[in-house]
Amino acid sequence: MDLLEPYEDYHSPRVKRSNRHIRECQEVKYGNVTHSKIKVNPDTNISYPFVEVKHMVKEIGQYYFKHPVTIRYQRVDYPLNTLSVLEPLEAETCRPGYSNRTTVSETSTRANCVVAVNGGFFNTTTGACLGNIVSDSMLVQDAGGIQNVHFGITEDGYIYTGYLSELDLVTQQFKQLIGGVIWLIRDGEVYIDQSKNYECSEVQETGTLDRFITVQSARSAVGHDKDGRVILVQIDGETNVRGVTLYEFADILLDLGVVNAINLDGGGSTTTVINNTLVNYPSDKCVNSTFNCEREITTILCVHEPHCQVKDCNNHGVCILGTCNCSKYWTGTDCNTLSCPDDCNQHGHCSSDGCVCYDGYYGYNCSTPCTIGYYGYNCSEQCYCLHDGYCDSISGRCNCSPGYTGKFCETECAFGYYGNNCKEVCTCDNGCFCHPVTGSCNLSTLSSDLQQASSCFVEAEIKSHHLIYSQSDQYGICVSSVISMSVIAALSIILNISLICLHFISKKRHKAETKQAVKKTIKKIINAKSTDNETDSELEEEADEETMLFSKNKKPKR
Repeated sequence: MDLLEPYEDYHSPRVKRSNRHIRECQEVKYGNVTHSKIKVNPDTNISYPFVEVKHMVKEIGQYYFKHPVTIRYQRVDYPLNTLSVLEPLEAETCRPGYSNRTTVSETSTRANCVVAVNGGFFNTTTGACLGNIVSDSMLVQDAGGIQNVHFGITEDGYIYTGYLSELDLVTQQFKQLIGGVIWLIRDGEVYIDQSKNYECSEVQETGTLDRFITVQSARSAVGHDKDGRVILVQIDGETNVRGVTLYEFADILLDLGVVNAINLDGGGSTTTVINNTLVNYPSDKCVNSTFNCEREITTILCVHEPHCQVKDCNNHGVCILGTCNCSKYWTGTDCNTLSCPDDCNQHGHCSSDGCVCYDGYYGYNCSTPCTIGYYGYNCSEQCYCLHDGYCDSISGRCNCSPGYTGKFCETECAFGYYGNNCKEVCTCDNGCFCHPVTGSCNLSTLSSDLQQASSCFVEAEIKSHHLIYSQSDQYGICVSSVISMSVIAALSIILNISLICLHFISKKRHKAETKQAVKKTIKKIINAKSTDNETDSELEEEADEETMLFSKNKKPKR
C-alpha cells in the first residue's frame, strides 16, 4: 500500500501541544487567533451548476527535475448547504468501536454525491478515524484538544481554517469539520514551515514530518478563495515515484486563487469520484491484480445538491436545490400543509388528492351543490320523490310538496290535515274536511274520492249515533223513478197502438189481395166456359157475382 503517514503512531506530536502553545509561538501579526475565518458565499440565488469541475496537466520543478502532474480542481460555489463531511457509508461509523472503512465510491453513491473526495486521516491498522469530526451539525468525534489543523463551516455561515481549542469546538457551532495535517496556505501565504513547528516540534518526529512534507506523492487539499467558495484540489501520484511535495502543492494552490488551505490524507488514499464514477488514478494495487483500485478509507468530503430542512419533504414533494417542490395540494417549506382551492368552500376537507366534498356538493373546490334529483357523496345518488317533491341534497330525504307525505311523498294528507308535511289541522265548520293542499273548506275543490269518503264517513257517524238525517236525496230518487216509469209506460202504450194499427192495415191489405186473386181465378174459369158471342162486360159481371158468392162461403163458422 502507498502509505503517506505524518506520524508513526499518532495523529499529533508525541508530546501533546496545547492551543495556548500555538498562540504563544505564532507570529505577532496573528495575535492570539490561531485560525482564519471568512464569510461563506451566500446561497440565496443557488442554481445549477453549483460545483465547477476542471482538470489540467502542469509541469513543475526546474531544469532536469521538471515533470508533469495531473491536477483535479473542484470549486463549490454554495458550500454552506452543498458540502458535507461524511462518515463511511452511514452516520456514527467513525465512533470508537466501529472502525469501518469503505471506498469513496461506495459512500458517495449512498449519499448521492455529485463530487466526492477522500477526507481526513485514519489509523491504517485499526481503521479508526482521526481528528475532530463534525458531520451535518453532529459532533462525531472529539480529538481531545490535539493540535492538528482543521477545516470547517460554521452554522452562521463562516469558513473556519486553522487550529482550535476544545472550547472552540463547542463555541464555534460547526456544521461541518474535518482534520488534516499541515496548514498549507494561511491568508494567501505559504504556511508550511510554521505549521510544521506547531504540529510537531519535537526532534524525534521532525525527520518523519519533514519527509512527509518533501516527498513526492499524491496529494489532497481543501480550502477556499477570497469569495468564500470552497476549493477541492487533488494531484495524482505515487509516493517516492511521482506527484508533488507540499511546497509544490502550496504553490499550485496559490496559482488557483486559494486563500486558505489544509492538507488532507494523500498517497494511496487520494480519490476523486464524480457522479459515482472514479476519475483519478489511485496508486494502490487491487488485491491479486495488476490493476489499480480505490483504497478503503473513512471520512469523505461530499458535494451534493442542497438538502431541504426535511430531506424527504415529508414524502409530499421532491427536494430540488434545497427547496421542497411539493406535490399536488401540499404546501409549506417542508410540504407539511395541505392547501386546497378556496379551502373547499367549507363544503369539504382537503386531502393530498384535493378537496373531498361533503355530501351534497361536488366540484374541484366543492362549490357546486347537487342538481335536483341527486344527493350524497359527489352527488352520485339519485332520489325518487313523487308529486313534485324534491330530495335533500345531503341525506336524500324527500321534502314533499304541500298535501303529500311519506318516504317518497307517495301519500296524500290524511283526512283533517293539510299543508307542508301534512302538519296543519283543518279548521272547517262542523269538522268538515278541507283541501289537503290549500286547507280550503270549499267542498267543490275536494276530489271525488274525498267527497265520497266524506259522505260515507258522515253516514257512518249518523248511524252510529242513531241520528235522523235529511231524506231529500231519497225523495229525489223516488220522484226521478216515478217520472222515469211514467215515460216508459207512455212509450209502451204508444208502441202497442202503433203495432195494432199496423196489424189491421196489414190484414185489410191481405184481404184485398186475396179477393183480387179469387176474382182473377173465376174469370179464367168463366172464360173457358163462355162462348164467342159473349161480351167482355158480361163476363166481368158474371165474375164479380161468383167472387161475392165465394167470399160469403169462406166466412168462418161461429
